[in-house]
Amino acid sequence: MFYRKDHNYIFVHNPKAAGRSIRTALGYDKPQLQCPVSHVPLYAIDDHQRYFTFGFVRNPWDRLLSYYCYLCQRPDEGKDNYDRKKVIAIGFNKWLIHSRMLLFGDNHPDVHKNELMYTFQKRSQMWWLEGCSFIGKFENLEEDLNYAAKLGSFEIKNPLPVLNNSVHDNYEGYYDQHSIDFVKKYFKEEIDRFGYKYK
Repeated sequence: MFYRKDHNYIFVHNPKAAGRSIRTALGYDKPQLQCPVSHVPLYAIDDHQRYFTFGFVRNPWDRLLSYYCYLCQRPDEGKDNYDRKKVIAIGFNKWLIHSRMLLFGDNHPDVHKNELMYTFQKRSQMWWLEGCSFIGKFENLEEDLNYAAKLGSFEIKNPLPVLNNSVHDNYEGYYDQHSIDFVKKYFKEEIDRFGYKYK
């Protein structure tokens, strides 16, 4: 999560749902303006009820493939908490179903450790977003961000850029029936709530 409590809102950064692009549009593209811990759920922020809170959800099939490709393609900065070569070697479907991926934000002191029984591949996006004043859709990013700004009475300072994106074909070419059903099972909450479908 990246947020500024000197403003009247909190942006909840759900991984691989245009978070860096949104931060840049809000004017928080400089390191000194960012919270040092990424991807912390809303409930772990003190006094969040006092603020307008918002975040974005994404088609879970598309999002999980995007995250896998990001892990394979991201620049090596020597701080990775995973074995890149192994992630590439096992392929997307095995990584999705059999691998255990935790995030740096999981070490935040206010994150409930008992909830980490679900690794990233099984963790609903609502784990980050539940309780937000507004949840927009990645697929309707610009319009929903403008709507959030209107609801929260805050300013969008920069054009919305495309950042931190991974390179891959349409997600439908990467899944088999087992992995399709896996996502349906573990991401049922956002699938039902936001009307997502595999195709």
